[in-house]
Amino acid sequence: GGAVYYTGTDSPQFFNCAFTNNQASLISGGALYIDAGVDSPLFSNCVFVGNEALGGAVNENGGAIIASDGTRLTIADCVFSNNYSARLGGAVSLNGGAGGLQLDFQRSLFVGNRSRFQGGALHLGSLSADHFITGCTFRANAATNDDGGAFYYQAGSNLTMIACDFIGNSSKGDGGAAYIASNTLFRNCLFAGNAASNLPGADGGALFLGGVDGVTPFIFEQCTFSANSATNGGALRLEAGLAYATNCIFWED
Repeated sequence: GGAVYYTGTDSPQFFNCAFTNNQASLISGGALYIDAGVDSPLFSNCVFVGNEALGGAVNENGGAIIASDGTRLTIADCVFSNNYSARLGGAVSLNGGAGGLQLDFQRSLFVGNRSRFQGGALHLGSLSADHFITGCTFRANAATNDDGGAFYYQAGSNLTMIACDFIGNSSKGDGGAAYIASNTLFRNCLFAGNAASNLPGADGGALFLGGVDGVTPFIFEQCTFSANSATNGGALRLEAGLAYATNCIFWED
C-alpha cells in the first residue's frame, strides 16, 4: 500500500479523503492495501487520483486499492481517476478465496484508469458471496494488453449491476467494457462506444461472457447497447453460458 497498509480485524472507515499520486513499488495497492480479515472497510465520498501499483512479479495489482479474503468492501460516492496497475485492476483489485470477500459499490465514478493486463478499472478475482454494483459509471478505462476494459470478473457467486453506465472503455483483448465469467444480472445499464481491439480473437465490444456452457446465467433487463465494436460480437460475445435479454435495445453495434 503506497499510502496505507491496513491489517487486523477492525472496521476502518474513510470519509471525505483524497488519495493522490501515491505509488506502491514493492507491493500491490497504489494507495491502500487492505489485508485479509479486515472487517467491512468503508470508503465514502473519497477521491483516488493518479495512484500506481508498480511492484515486481505478482505484486502489481490494484492501482488504488487491493483487498483480500474475509472482508466486505463498501465504496460509496467515490471517484477513481487515472490510476494505473502494471498487472490487474487499474483502480481496484479484489482477491477472494476460502475466507470469502464481498463488494458493495454505490454511485461511484471510474474514469481513465488503466491496467496492463485484466480489468482497466476493476479486477474481481475468485469471490464467494453475492456482490452489488449500483449507480456507477465506468468511462474511458482501458486494459491495454489484455481483457476487460472497465472490469474483469473471474469467478464467484452472483454479481448484480443496476443502473450502471459503461462508456468509451477499451481492451486489447476480449470485452471492451467487461469480461465476465460468473453469474451476473444487469438491469437498466448502458453500454455505449466501448471497443475490443480489432486484432483477431478480440471479441465482445461491450461484453465478453465466458461462463460454464449451459450452466452460467447472464441476465439483461432494460439495458441499452449502442455503437460498441469488436471483430466478433459488436455488443456481446457469448463464449459459454446462458444469456437472457428482456426489453433491451441493440443499436448500431
